[in-house]
Amino acid sequence: MIHIHNYKRLIKNTSPCNAIFIQISFILVIIAISHAVIPLLVQQTLSAAFLEKNIITIQNTLLVFTALILIRGFASYFSRVLTRKACHCLSTQLCTSLFDVIVNLPIHQQRYFDTNQVTKNALFQINEIAGSITQMLSILVRDTLIIIVLVLCLSWLNKDFAGLFALLIPFTLIMQHIVQKHRHISVNSNQPDSLPLITQLQHLTKYAKLIRLHGAQNQEYQHLKAMLQSEQNSNANRANYSAFIATVCQLITLLIATAITYLMIQMALRDQFTADQFAAFAAAALLLIAPINRMAGLPQSFQDTKKHLQQIFQLLDQPAISEQEKTELTKAQGKLAFKHASFLNQSTDGMLPYTLDLEIKPNETIAFVCKCQKMRSLLIDLLLGFQKPKTGQILFDDIPIEIIKHTDLFTHFAIVSHDPVIMSDTIAGNIAYGYTACAHEANITAVSQAVGVTAFVREMPNGLQTYISPNGPGLTCLQRQKIDISRALLKNPTILILDNLWLQPNQTDLNQVLATLVNKPTTIILLDSIPAIKHPIDRIFLFNNGQVTEYQS
Repeated sequence: MIHIHNYKRLIKNTSPCNAIFIQISFILVIIAISHAVIPLLVQQTLSAAFLEKNIITIQNTLLVFTALILIRGFASYFSRVLTRKACHCLSTQLCTSLFDVIVNLPIHQQRYFDTNQVTKNALFQINEIAGSITQMLSILVRDTLIIIVLVLCLSWLNKDFAGLFALLIPFTLIMQHIVQKHRHISVNSNQPDSLPLITQLQHLTKYAKLIRLHGAQNQEYQHLKAMLQSEQNSNANRANYSAFIATVCQLITLLIATAITYLMIQMALRDQFTADQFAAFAAAALLLIAPINRMAGLPQSFQDTKKHLQQIFQLLDQPAISEQEKTELTKAQGKLAFKHASFLNQSTDGMLPYTLDLEIKPNETIAFVCKCQKMRSLLIDLLLGFQKPKTGQILFDDIPIEIIKHTDLFTHFAIVSHDPVIMSDTIAGNIAYGYTACAHEANITAVSQAVGVTAFVREMPNGLQTYISPNGPGLTCLQRQKIDISRALLKNPTILILDNLWLQPNQTDLNQVLATLVNKPTTIILLDSIPAIKHPIDRIFLFNNGQVTEYQS
């Protein structure tokens, strides 16, 4: 079955939490043993009080009982702490899997995630799954152990009667499960099924003019009333049936308990049970009630979790971009070629087809002028292999981009934008973004000085270690651009993409930085208009109304 397969997959995700589960299991053994000792202490106390008349034994037994309560309390506390820790561990593991899927999704599916808030719902479901699964596993292990040790305790008191108890426990579990299941159905029956009503109300909304035109409001009202009445009758019948089944199961369980109590009393009257044994047996039987009730509720809890599991694993099973059977690319010269690469761009005039057929030499600087921002984003996606041209190919050092491993391809590209992306990190962390583990502080400082970041960082309280955020105050647009340029300079790319950012007559400070940046790599500049400063651009191409033409100055 599908949900069993999902639970097996979930168990594999819990492997990083195994050490925590072992600790929890050890504590749960202590809790279970404490339950078994309680009836024995009851027997010891009653025997010392009414048979032996031994005050010292009573005092010692009560001291042991007090210590047992303290141990049980601390064990319960640490059990809850470790269960929460296991919950956080499992949640982190599932979130990591979700992160890996989202990052490696094809670009069109990532846009779907942004617009439909799938990730927000997924995080809620992950938290629900992690919390319920760890709680259910804790209940399953703890109460199974408690039932086992209590049955052993009963066997110590009376083997024959303990065997009867052991046989009745599975039956009692089934009865309690049926009771809880039908209580759940009865509660849900009080909530009307809204789908038919929504459909009917949508029908009324759609044909409201026609209904008013023909004066059919009363007719539609009667139809809606009949629908509500039918639904309420159906819910009432279902609730009554569930209540009847639950009542029958409760009566059967009560009759069993009455019969066991009667047998115990009969055995006590025949001196087959002493008073202290009778009290210990009764204490053990009462201690069995709570774990049996909790165990009976587990199937319904698993059923409630099944829906979340199906949705999460359906999300995690989304096809990601595969890196298998792709070409490795370690060194690159920076040559780009568009071989009859055609693509569609959505504009105000509709879908416009474009075809590029050109070669870009290493260290050449090329400008693409297109007014549409979507067009510039599409060109970036094509160059980075996030999207494929409809026909033709894009080659990087004579190798088709789509067969190059993305991790190798991306190491040779850097993007600097007019509206730079700033991450929630320190300034140094932003500059070394993606290379934080291997970037030397000296290199970060060197590019910061070359770009002019250190000039405004000196005024900040923690220098390069000052924490900044995407929407946080304190940085101007120019300062953000310099951080973005420092990031690209530290990466030392083979291909540099400038998105709507270029030399301007009135920005001497930024011009010097940009001139330093475009000095070495092959550079592609995406602009919304013909640049005022054309040096050191080698060629300029205009995208307009589905045509690509080279600009002649």
